[in-house]
Amino acid sequence: MVSQGDKMKLLVSLFLISISLWAWDKDGVMNGGGGNSYQGKPLESYAVNPTGLHAYSQYISPLLLDIKNKEDGDNSFHMLGRLIHSVFRQKIWYFVPGPLEQIPAELLNSAVKTDQAMFQSFDHVWVDKNLWNKMPFEDQGRLLLHEVFMGLKILKFASPQRLCLAAYPGSDCSAKQKIDREVSLSARDYTDVQNLTISTFSNFVKMEFSDWVQSFSKYRITFDYDWFTSILNVPVTSAELGGLLKQSMISGFLPQYGFNMRRYDSNLSQPETPEEWLALEAKTKETCQVSATINQNVLNLKIKTETENFSARIPLPKDITSQQVNDFMGQTKPVKQIGIPYFTKKQNSAGGYPFYNISLGFDSYRLAVVYIQEMVCQDAECKKTSYIDVKNGMMLVCSDSPTLFPKAKN
Repeated sequence: MVSQGDKMKLLVSLFLISISLWAWDKDGVMNGGGGNSYQGKPLESYAVNPTGLHAYSQYISPLLLDIKNKEDGDNSFHMLGRLIHSVFRQKIWYFVPGPLEQIPAELLNSAVKTDQAMFQSFDHVWVDKNLWNKMPFEDQGRLLLHEVFMGLKILKFASPQRLCLAAYPGSDCSAKQKIDREVSLSARDYTDVQNLTISTFSNFVKMEFSDWVQSFSKYRITFDYDWFTSILNVPVTSAELGGLLKQSMISGFLPQYGFNMRRYDSNLSQPETPEEWLALEAKTKETCQVSATINQNVLNLKIKTETENFSARIPLPKDITSQQVNDFMGQTKPVKQIGIPYFTKKQNSAGGYPFYNISLGFDSYRLAVVYIQEMVCQDAECKKTSYIDVKNGMMLVCSDSPTLFPKAKN
């Protein structure tokens, strides 16, 4: 027999369960809302514009101004400045008069017990106001710079939409996928941020673009490739091409040589099925190391593979021939292909004059494919009618994806 008291307990339990189920919908979203407070004040009252902080104007503003002043016509620093500013522009900063949740000690690689002065997520930066107010302005500046680099580490887990807004504030990024990945930072990530802050805080005025690239590569601040949104109009100038190459390096901060790609057999036809693509990729073991930089309107191009090297210093015309193609090399999304002619005017052993058509393909702002067509001119003037195709039209193909492999000649 169930007692009257047990029946009452069961009814109360069922009522509480029904209330709990009513409060949450089928997708796990709460059917209600409410305000949150801390120490008797709503959380919103603790929000502060970080750009109004004295430490920001003293230390972060000069950094951004230095980056802006170093823009040399191709805006090579422009992306870097926007990414740094996104940590202050895209997030709400809360200065709360109390302790923050402590990051596990094993992640900090610290021999001493530390105070949690700041904590950052995708949307917020939390600051222990009591600790902040005790710091000299210089240490506040260091802490802000630390949060800049921590924010860039967190960005690698961000959705394409969030990355788009960080890189291109004010752009329409609504079509981008907006689901973030879970932030999972390692002990090495925290050490990277600490070391990068130390090496940069007093030295940024001396840092050129290449120094930033090397530092970000060394301390593993990298981003996914699919976060850029724009395709430049054509034709492009050599300065714009230089900007494309430099911003392409920012998108991956590829270390050592520049752009690490794969070498593809130029005689292969473009596969049609996924199985054929996989078979092609399985055959492609050789790597390409591509270095492409612009200096005073001269393209310095070097390509190293396991079997051959290509090196050229190519003076660029004011406007470079280029075209935007919607279905370029098997891609369904726009790829900018920039064609650069290179005539050596030096006779080879067979008595001809080598001529190269170099194509750089950019998937948005990322250098995605480089291929070189080799031809021979019969005379030093290289008249168009005297071109002779000597290697099936294709000498060298480097790409980071088999879907970008150029179609072979029929």
